[in-house]
Amino acid sequence: MKVQLLGYTRLNPALAGRDDLGDVRELLDTPVGTEQERLAEFAARVCYRSTNKMGHNPHFIQARVREGHEDVIEHVTFVVSVSDVANTLEADGPVRWRMANRHLDATQWQDGWVVSGNARVWLDLFRRGLALDVLPLLQPIAPAFYAELADQGEKT
Repeated sequence: MKVQLLGYTRLNPALAGRDDLGDVRELLDTPVGTEQERLAEFAARVCYRSTNKMGHNPHFIQARVREGHEDVIEHVTFVVSVSDVANTLEADGPVRWRMANRHLDATQWQDGWVVSGNARVWLDLFRRGLALDVLPLLQPIAPAFYAELADQGEKT
C-alpha cells in the first residue's frame, strides 16, 4: 500500500497580526506543541474555561485522550491518498477502514482513494490495528494525539 499525506488542519495565518482576538490570542501565542496540538488543547481549555493555562502542561492532550476525552482531537482533520491497495473488505485498506469507522470518508479517485477523517477517527483505526501505514504520516504532525501508539509508528 502506498499512502501520501494530502492535507491537514492548520491555523489561519491571517490571525497572526490581529489584536482583537480575546482568548484566541492564547492559542496563537502558546509555544508548546504543534499547531494541531495547540488547537486541540485550546478546544479543551475553552470547555474547561481555562484558556489562561494554555501550554502549562506539556502532557495535557495525552491525559485527555487517556481519560477518554478524545472529542478535543476531533478539531483536526487529516486527508491522505491511498494507492496500490485491494478494494476488498479482506484487505487492510480504505474499504475496510470505512466499514470499521463510519465517520471516515473514503472516496475512489483515479487509481486509488482519497481518505479523510478527524484525528479521533484515525486514532480509532490505529487502535484496531488498521491503517497503520498512515500512522507515520500523522504522528509527527500531532505526536500527543498518538502518543500511546509511539512504538507502532516506529515499526511501520
